[in-house]
Amino acid sequence: MDAYIYTDHCRALYDFDAALVIGQRVEVRWRLLHTHEAFAAPGHIKHVHSRTVIVTLEADVCTSAGEVYRSGHTIYAPRRTSKLWTMEDCVLPLSPQPSCHGG
Repeated sequence: MDAYIYTDHCRALYDFDAALVIGQRVEVRWRLLHTHEAFAAPGHIKHVHSRTVIVTLEADVCTSAGEVYRSGHTIYAPRRTSKLWTMEDCVLPLSPQPSCHGG
């Protein structure tokens, strides 16, 4: 049964990615390569390209080093069809209660 859940989850991610539109509210996830710190924040889609989505942050995000990604900052995230896509570098449907955290 787990295989079906996994398959359904993957299909839902592909369907979500295929339906991305400019202005859509999403959760963008990204990580810093030099610290491996991961983030998730609400934003809205600014551009949709074949392999990349550009998302504008709706809230400030602080790193553990004190750097701040201000509201309005753009984040480039790979689309589901990109080889660079991971659950830490992606765009997902916005949770019912949007979160903005560092990890």
